[in-house]
Amino acid sequence: MKIFKYLSSLVILYSQLFAQGGSIYSSFGIGNIYYDNSARKLGLGGTAVSIYDMQSVNNYNPAGWFNLREIRFETGLNYNGFSLSDDKDKSYYSQTKFQGIVGSIPVDRDLGIVLSGGLVPYSNVNYEVREEVGDNILNETYISTFKGDGGLSKFYIGSSYLTPLGISIGAAYEYYIGRINSYSEIDFISNATYKDINYRLSDYYRGKGVSVGLLSMNLSKLLDISEINELRIGANFNYVGELKTDTSNFSTTSLGEVETKRGEYKTKLPYRFGLGISCRLSDNYLFVLDYMHQPWSKYEKNGRNMSYYKDLNRYSIGFEYQNLTKRVPSFWEQIAIRGGIVFEETQFRINNQDLTMLAFHLGFSFPLGTFNTLDIGFQYGVRGTTESNLVKENIFQATITLSFGEVWFIRPDR
Repeated sequence: MKIFKYLSSLVILYSQLFAQGGSIYSSFGIGNIYYDNSARKLGLGGTAVSIYDMQSVNNYNPAGWFNLREIRFETGLNYNGFSLSDDKDKSYYSQTKFQGIVGSIPVDRDLGIVLSGGLVPYSNVNYEVREEVGDNILNETYISTFKGDGGLSKFYIGSSYLTPLGISIGAAYEYYIGRINSYSEIDFISNATYKDINYRLSDYYRGKGVSVGLLSMNLSKLLDISEINELRIGANFNYVGELKTDTSNFSTTSLGEVETKRGEYKTKLPYRFGLGISCRLSDNYLFVLDYMHQPWSKYEKNGRNMSYYKDLNRYSIGFEYQNLTKRVPSFWEQIAIRGGIVFEETQFRINNQDLTMLAFHLGFSFPLGTFNTLDIGFQYGVRGTTESNLVKENIFQATITLSFGEVWFIRPDR
């Protein structure tokens, strides 16, 4: 706990500190949360509450699985780059991570019963802050370093169902697991009089959660709107509750790394709620609008709220063009084009300064056969500010997803 408090003070008081390999703000809580786990979702501006797709597994709203017609598997890579700046300096760091793997199996296509499961990243911690200190009392100069790595992953399994009214519902059981390490080091430059100091705090998280979703029938037919081919409203709710957290302190001595303390506490994650509306014009054009709320002010660690957290509100708009009218399209006619804009009132409140983010998204899908696609998504965003001795982040993100589909379990007509 003392390490986290010291880290908070460092971000607030020292404007020259930068992250190594990731975001400086991932040092708070459980790190940066992944809201865009696929290239298609990233390209659409993170919108996913009210859409469904025959060629992509929507691991955000389980109600969107009902229209999947083939066995489908998805995996890929995610690249994150951070250009960090304050009122004095600039620096750039990046990292590439495995996106995870998800899959789906249609059980009954008429009833929209589809089983889906997978393992995806939930949060990411990756930072390093360094400062050179000249101590007049010790008459020594040393490097003070605070860094962290790790994060949480989510395993889920669930199903969708299409009701007779045309409303799709879905639910998924989730299991969260992961380890976050925090390091504090003091390295004496001369290394003549004093020995270097190294400490590590390791927190191991595990716990259960659930996600439920709802997707309406085609409201354009119900409302008799001939200008709109399809109009749907979606909602989803995610509840995690408490994660059991094993914590251990380690120090480095002449004998190596030695565990000095061990304990257990509860980490309480806030629920997440999303609403969305999608509108399809003339088959080929899709417009999506999403709103997400997650009250991070209710986040608790060992029964205590964190002062650096506030409620998160995220507003997203997405657009997609895909030629769905031509029966035998060429390769170029099968390419889907996406774009989106996101404005986020982030969960971070540091030095009484609320941090916001504005991001622009772009994406493409390329055919790799009848049921397979290569999806690419990009994001450029700006988060934070150089005011109040804080750090401004220019975020560059790219995700590549391979989506494979196979037709199994189809009984031929006799």
